[in-house]
Amino acid sequence: MSRGTVKIVISTENIIQTIALSAVIAMQNAAAAEVQKRDTAGTTEVAYLYIDVAVADVSSDQMATFSFIEMALGSNSAYDYREKGAQLCETVEEDFVPLNKSSKRRRTEEPESSADEKPSYRSIEGKAKAHELSDSDLDYDSDPQGGNLNIDVDDPLKQRSIQLSRHVKDHPEDISKWLELIAHQDVLLKANQSLNREVTKGEIQSFAGIKISMYESALAQVKKPEDEELLLLGMMAEGAIAWSSEKLDKRWEAIANKQGSSFCLWRARVDHKLASLTTFKYGDLKAAHVDRLRAVTAQPSVSVSPATGCGVTPNGVPRYEQMIYVFLRATRLAFDAGYRELAIAAWQALLELNLQRPYTNEGMADSELLSLFRDFWEDEVPRIGDNNAQGWDHYVQSNGTADPAEPQRDEDAVVPSRDVYKSWGATERLRASNARKPGRATDDILMDDPYRVVMFSDIEELLFVIPKEHVPHTWKQLIDGFLIFCSLPPAFRSSKWTEAAESDGALAGCLSLFGKEAVQKANEPDVLDETKKSPVFMQDGIHLANASDILFGTRGWFLYLSGWVKTSKTNDGPVDLRLVAHALRQLTTVESFSDLAEYSLAVDIIQDPDNTKKRAKALIKRSPASLPLYNAYALAEFANGNREVARRVVSSATGLINSSNQRHGLVLWRTWAWMELEAGFREQAILRLCASVDEFLSHSPELTTV
Repeated sequence: MSRGTVKIVISTENIIQTIALSAVIAMQNAAAAEVQKRDTAGTTEVAYLYIDVAVADVSSDQMATFSFIEMALGSNSAYDYREKGAQLCETVEEDFVPLNKSSKRRRTEEPESSADEKPSYRSIEGKAKAHELSDSDLDYDSDPQGGNLNIDVDDPLKQRSIQLSRHVKDHPEDISKWLELIAHQDVLLKANQSLNREVTKGEIQSFAGIKISMYESALAQVKKPEDEELLLLGMMAEGAIAWSSEKLDKRWEAIANKQGSSFCLWRARVDHKLASLTTFKYGDLKAAHVDRLRAVTAQPSVSVSPATGCGVTPNGVPRYEQMIYVFLRATRLAFDAGYRELAIAAWQALLELNLQRPYTNEGMADSELLSLFRDFWEDEVPRIGDNNAQGWDHYVQSNGTADPAEPQRDEDAVVPSRDVYKSWGATERLRASNARKPGRATDDILMDDPYRVVMFSDIEELLFVIPKEHVPHTWKQLIDGFLIFCSLPPAFRSSKWTEAAESDGALAGCLSLFGKEAVQKANEPDVLDETKKSPVFMQDGIHLANASDILFGTRGWFLYLSGWVKTSKTNDGPVDLRLVAHALRQLTTVESFSDLAEYSLAVDIIQDPDNTKKRAKALIKRSPASLPLYNAYALAEFANGNREVARRVVSSATGLINSSNQRHGLVLWRTWAWMELEAGFREQAILRLCASVDEFLSHSPELTTV
C-alpha cells in the first residue's frame, strides 16, 4: 500500500478550527501532523496542515473528511476532490490541496481579531439571505476514480455523519437536521473516551470550535425567529468554551442589540454575567434587570413563554408574566448580594400595588398611581406582611388616617462567651436576623445602618402596574413568585413562568435552606437490616405536587412545607415566617383570592400551631360552604394529634355535599376513610369509601356520625 502526504494551506484566521479538525481527521484513518504557521514576505499569513494518508484509504469517508474540513473552515473557495483525488499521493513540496484562497492584507489594516469577532448572525427581525453551498461541499457519493466506494459499513458513527452532512447540503433550510449534526459531534467526542482515557480539555475546545462553525452555517440558512433563537443559544454555549471572555462579551453585546425581544437570549446573557467572577458587578446586573422591565413594557410583541423557540405575541398577559419573572430574579439578586431589606420591601410594594390597589383610581396613568402609592409607602403605615396591616385600599378609603406601625426594637441578647470568635459569630448572626425585615425611621436599631430603612425611591425603578383586566390571570403567578423568593414551594404552579422559576439556577429554592438534619438523618435510628427502615419522607416540597394531604401531612408521610419552615423557621429562613403568614392571611380576605386559603392555613399552622382552630374558623366564616376548607381543617387537626376533633369536622362537613360540589365531597369521604384506616378501623374505612358513591349510605346516621 503506497502512502503520500497532503499539504493543506489555510489562512491563519481559521487556524483555531484547523487545530480542532486535526482530531476529527485522526478519527477518519488519517494521522494529522502538526500545524505550522509562517509569514510569506510579510503579505500573507498561512498555515500548513500535513496529513499522512494511505492511497488505498482515500474512499468516501476520506472524501467526507476533506469536505467536512472545507465546510467548517468556510466554503469561499471550492475544490473538486473527485477530479483531484488521484493527486493525493504527490509529494509535499510539489502539490497541495488549497482550502482557502490566500488574501493579501497589509499590516496597517484592521487587526486580525476584529474579523474573528465580527458577528456572523442576523437579527431576528431581518430576512434570511440565500446561501448556496458549493458543489464540492459535503460531496461523498462520487468515486474519484470512477470505481466502487469503500464505505465503512461497520462504523455507525461515520455513517450517521455522512447521512446528516449530505442532508444539510441538500436541504440547508432544515434546521432540525443541522441541530442533529451538531449534537452528533458530542457523540463523536465521547467515542474518543474509554475506561483508561478521559476526553481532554483541548479536545472539548476543539469540538466546540467545530460546532460553532456548524451553527454559523445553519444561521446563514435560518428563516424563522424561533429557529434563530435556538441556534444563537447553542452557539453562545459553545462560545463559552472556545472563545476568550472578551470575545464572548462582545458577541453577547451584539446579540443584545439585535435580539431585544428574545427573553431566552436575555436570560442567557444575564446568566453569563452572573457566572463571570472577574467582571461581576451588582450595579450592572441590577441595571440589566431594570432595563429589561422597561423594555418589556415598550415591546410590541413579547415571548409567549420562557421556553426556547416559543415565539412571540402582542397579548398583555405574557408581558406581565415575564415582568413578574424578571422582578423575581432582580429581587433574588439583591437579596443574595446583601440588600435583603430592599428585596423584601420591593415585594411588599409590588403586592400592595397590584393586589391591594384601590380600584376607585383605575383609569389613572401608571405614573399617577405610583405617585399616590408613594404617599402610602412614605407614611410608614403597616404594609402587607406587617402586624395589623390593612392594605393600601383601606388606607385610601380612610383618607390616610391609618395608625402608623409600631416601632420595632432589635434584639440585642447575645450569650456572653470568653471565646472572642464565638462572641463575634453570635453577634453577626443576630444582626443578620434583625436585618431580615425592612426598618422604619421610628425603629430602635442597634446600628447606624442606612440600608435598613427602605425609601420609595430605592425601589421605584423595580415597580410596575398590572392593569386591572390582567390581574385575574396573573395574581397566582405573582403570589407564587413571592413564595419562591421566600424559598417556599409555589401554591398554584398556574404558569409556565412559575415552572421555569423553580428550575432556575439563579433562584435558589427550598433545598438550599433545607436543614442538615432533614436531609442527612433518617426517621429512626440506624438498623442493621436496611429493609426494615422506614422510608424517608422528608423531601424538598418544590419537587412535589401540591395537595391537601401533603399540605397537612403527618410525620409518616410527605410534607409540602418540609423545608426550612420545618427545620428552623425563625433563624435560617430568608424572611421571617411571620411576615409570610401575615401576608397570605391578609390576601385571603379578598374574595377573588380565596383559592389561597388552604395554603395560607398550612403556613399559619406551622408558624403558630396552637391557634389552628382560630385560623381555620376565620377562613370558614368567610366561606361557610367551602368543602376544601373543612377538609383542610380536619387534616390540620389530625396532623396535630386531635383525631376526634378531625373526625367531627369531617362528619359535619358531609352534610354540605350536593350535586354542585360532589368532586370536593369525594375528597372529604376519602379523608375520612384514611383517618379510620390509620386509627385501625378497617371496616369503617371501607364503609366511608362506599358512602362516597352510594347516596343511601352517605345519608345513613351510622355513617355520618362519629
